[in-house]
Amino acid sequence: MGMPPLLASRSILLLVLAMLGAPMGCSQSSEPAPHSQPKQPSKEEGASQPTEESAPTPQETTPENTSDLSSHPSSAPEETTGGVQVQRLAAPGMLRSHGDPDQAARDRGEGPVDRASKKKRWLGISVANMKEPIVGAPPDARAMVTRAMRGSPAHTAGLQRGDCIISANGKPVARYQDYLDVARTLEIGDSISLNLLRNGEESTTSITMIERPKKMNSWRRDKFPGTRAFDFELPALRPSGGKHAASTGKDHDQLLYFWATWCGPCRKTSPQVDTLYKEAKGRIEIVAISSEDNKTLDAFIERSSYSYPVAHDHRGELKLDYEINKLPTAVLVDPSGVVVSWDYGLGGVQRVLSRARERLKP
Repeated sequence: MGMPPLLASRSILLLVLAMLGAPMGCSQSSEPAPHSQPKQPSKEEGASQPTEESAPTPQETTPENTSDLSSHPSSAPEETTGGVQVQRLAAPGMLRSHGDPDQAARDRGEGPVDRASKKKRWLGISVANMKEPIVGAPPDARAMVTRAMRGSPAHTAGLQRGDCIISANGKPVARYQDYLDVARTLEIGDSISLNLLRNGEESTTSITMIERPKKMNSWRRDKFPGTRAFDFELPALRPSGGKHAASTGKDHDQLLYFWATWCGPCRKTSPQVDTLYKEAKGRIEIVAISSEDNKTLDAFIERSSYSYPVAHDHRGELKLDYEINKLPTAVLVDPSGVVVSWDYGLGGVQRVLSRARERLKP
């Protein structure tokens, strides 16, 4: 029995398409265009925000691109995130082989890499190239630290946002790629010596490579408490006008609540934050912080029934400092300026609120 005409025609068409190399189905590329805007964050619980954000430093310079030194397993094209070009590069130690771990192992006189046992290396530092000269630094020195993650080797070594890297292991650093050329040769337990410029003064520090934590948000939850909070002064949206600032030195705790209008879980945690605000009656200072545009926030606040204060982190710097990549996130800070609790998601924010209530008790 012959093939039905319709089926035969379809088979011929598929064969022709296959010969021409035409796609057989729709799929979204996993490699974003070099100048594309970040995707709209997910609205599910613990919705992810872009993990790499930066903003002009106090010198009013603008990052050209940035890279963190978490060990990426392979190279990938640049992507634009939060207005900054982020280049995903090969893991430290793989530069000579352009991301081929087996070739890198052969370069070191070793056998092929056992990928199942290969540990990812991590310093916990993000570095960006600044387009404009950095005040006090050599004219070609543009590599600036944008973040030293809490509890990481970089943070333990004292690195801060705004530090300019002058050299790494004695080799001059003009761009972050120069720093990575040195850092990627390190194995776990190896150290890198960085010559830094901060507020016009040079210093040298040593950072030791460790294995990258498997769950970064759990790492933050454990490592933030006990560390120094960040100073800030942000425009106030509720009440309108004025500023909201860090409450270090005052006689009460401060709760920072990072949220967004699009965030689904925030619709559940925001009423709970408002309840605590009314219960505390000034014994805890609560500031809700968002980085969305003014128009969106003003419209939301106008129809909102909540009463807690709202601040606008319009440049995303405080969000970057507190390593916010999932919303909602809450941070509890004591009067001395030390972080008491940091947590994210519906359950995490509830835990921070419970801790705040406990501290209200006589």
